[in-house]
Amino acid sequence: MNDTRPVAYGYLHVAPDADDNASWKLEAELKRYADDQGFELAGLFYEDVGGCFAAWEALTQELRQANAHHVIVPSLVHLTQHELVLEYLLDRLEQGWRAEVHELHPQ
Repeated sequence: MNDTRPVAYGYLHVAPDADDNASWKLEAELKRYADDQGFELAGLFYEDVGGCFAAWEALTQELRQANAHHVIVPSLVHLTQHELVLEYLLDRLEQGWRAEVHELHPQ
C-alpha cells in the first residue's frame, strides 16, 4: 500500500513591511490546511514585491519538476488583485500545469 500524500506548494504575497507574526500565522494556516486535506506541503513561495512574479515563476517551475498539482493560497488576492491577471494566472495553473488552487479564505 502506498502512503505517499499528494504534494502541494504554498504561495503567498507578503509585503516587505508586513508584521512577522502575521506572516508566521499565514504559514501555520497553510501547513495546517495541507495536513488536514492530506497533502504533503513541500514548500512555500513568497512574493514580496507587488507586480513582480519571480516567486510565481519559481513555483511553476517546481510544479513541473515535482509533477505536483496543488497550490494553496491564503486567498486569491495573494496571487494578484487585478482581475484579468488573476484569470490568466489561474488558467495557467489549471490548464497549463493541471494544478488545483486551494484557498484558505475565499473572498
